[in-house]
Amino acid sequence: MFDDFFGKDKDGNQPKDEHMGVNKLMKEIEAYAKIVLPSNDGVLGGGTTHLCFVAMKKGIPKLPKSFTSVPIVVTPKDSRPKEEIINNVIENKKINQRL
Repeated sequence: MFDDFFGKDKDGNQPKDEHMGVNKLMKEIEAYAKIVLPSNDGVLGGGTTHLCFVAMKKGIPKLPKSFTSVPIVVTPKDSRPKEEIINNVIENKKINQRL
């Protein structure tokens, strides 16, 4: 399974080629099956990011149709308390102003 497979967004934008390493790898890999899961998860600067699966041998069961027909819904969740995040942003701004 790979993350950061990029596609075009509704406006036709996608990340720069230098960020398309997984896309290039997927083209080059010789595999029994390759599946890119649909997603509407936008990328800063344009494009969408997807998960993709590579089956390297026969006999691996197919993914359920429900996995491949409905876009993945990404719900970000902070891993740290909100107050700590805000304090880090404030401190980092101070550091950046000194640079």
